[in-house]
Amino acid sequence: MEQFVVPVALEQERWDALQLYLNKEQATIEAALQQALDELYLKYVPLSVQEYLRLCQTRDEAESAKCPRMGPGENEAGERAGVAEPPLLGHSGGQCPPPQGVEGLPV
Repeated sequence: MEQFVVPVALEQERWDALQLYLNKEQATIEAALQQALDELYLKYVPLSVQEYLRLCQTRDEAESAKCPRMGPGENEAGERAGVAEPPLLGHSGGQCPPPQGVEGLPV
């Protein structure tokens, strides 16, 4: 699944103090921020949406493993087709169908 990078700002003195005390705990700022983001996700994203996203990720990983990419500009027969983005063989575009009864997801 694609990662999204979030820039954060903190005064230098506070950053240094945080880094100093996290290092005493054998931790890093990055790990602490990742843990906080994971907790926010679990707290605010409904369980049905979490499960839906987990299923989509699992399915996409399985399809990626068994569906080799065609070379640039090739069709399924291995012929030059002039396409810019090669699709996954046997893949329907990578979109999960909308979940049934899940609120809050864009349609």
